Amino acid sequence: MSLEGSLDSWHRRAIHNVWLQLFTAIVRVLLAIAFIPAGLTKMTGHRFTMLPISTPVGYYFDALYNTQGYYRFIGTAQVIAGLLLLFRSTATLGAVLYFPIIINIVVITAAIPDFGNTRFISAAMSVACFYLLCWEWDRWKRLLPFEQSHHAGMGLMIPLMTSMGLGFMGILGAHLARLRHSSPIISIALILVGTVIGLMLIVRHYRNFDSA
Repeated sequence: MSLEGSLDSWHRRAIHNVWLQLFTAIVRVLLAIAFIPAGLTKMTGHRFTMLPISTPVGYYFDALYNTQGYYRFIGTAQVIAGLLLLFRSTATLGAVLYFPIIINIVVITAAIPDFGNTRFISAAMSVACFYLLCWEWDRWKRLLPFEQSHHAGMGLMIPLMTSMGLGFMGILGAHLARLRHSSPIISIALILVGTVIGLMLIVRHYRNFDSA
């Protein structure tokens, strides 16, 4: 049996397990709860913490808060990722968006002193998100260099949603930031990146499909 076949077999057994289904639903809700309130705080322009800047953590969050537009953009991305996890139809995209954000938090909490137990909590959240990505294996596996099946329609879903999602975040982030003296270059760059990634994944999908 091929590697893809083995992974498909393990995945089928897992997703039909009632206890794992319940566990997965709980993980989605907990991760959403962890991101949405924190994201709303940033998105609405409020400080995430009142720690003094004399501490490394306080200094970091003060600097992050003063970026304004970027600060709100992070919050917006967190809220979107959390909300997407709450619905089965969008849980795949939610996990894909959630993962790079939580990995960034893991790196930050590990790199800056005095974060304490937060680094362990963020690490646990990253493992939980990786579990959700594994749970959604059948939805995004076509992006990997395995032998492709002949279900072309489903293969286009993730590239298109990735492109649209990144572009939407760029527009929404710029709107929420309301930067009077800043150029829209960050928003434009995000839209272009989302479009390029989406097109690259679509081209890759068709190449794999034609060679199958």
